[in-house]
Amino acid sequence: QRICVKFDARKDSRELCVNVLPREIVPQLPKRFGGLRVGQEVAASQELMFGGVVGVHFGVRGRIVGPHLPDRIEVRFEWRADGSHGTVSVQPFEIKPAAPFGGGFVVAQQVAATRDLVSGSQVLVLSGVRGLVLGPYSDTRITVRFDHRQDGRHTVPMNVLPCEIRPYPPEAAVVVA
Repeated sequence: QRICVKFDARKDSRELCVNVLPREIVPQLPKRFGGLRVGQEVAASQELMFGGVVGVHFGVRGRIVGPHLPDRIEVRFEWRADGSHGTVSVQPFEIKPAAPFGGGFVVAQQVAATRDLVSGSQVLVLSGVRGLVLGPYSDTRITVRFDHRQDGRHTVPMNVLPCEIRPYPPEAAVVVA
């Protein structure tokens, strides 16, 4: 017994229905998971710890396999620091969509400030200082943790515009196909 399914997107970009067997499909994640979808490519939004050991490093890419328990998501990461190969059960805040966002940047990408970044009259980050993209802050801003801040708050990330950062090194720009 086959089921006719209209998917959100197809690899061939067509909009036709596909006849599938029930065992070939899984339900999507509930809305409470913030729009994350089964099959979506994601990245670890922080170091994922298993006990006192890092199991998955920040920025490692993975793919959502499905829901796990009422409030968790099962993800298969491309690489695990603990040497394991199984899926990881994460909470939604522990992953972010891996697709490029504002300005084409991605989670865990190395960047540098394109100019001195200021707040009022105080210089916070000098031009050329490197940083790490933590993720999108909004539709127009990106959260970056810079290696050095003039105000001494080195661990405090900043929300910047895409024009205020560039890939570092410059040849490391992400190409979106």
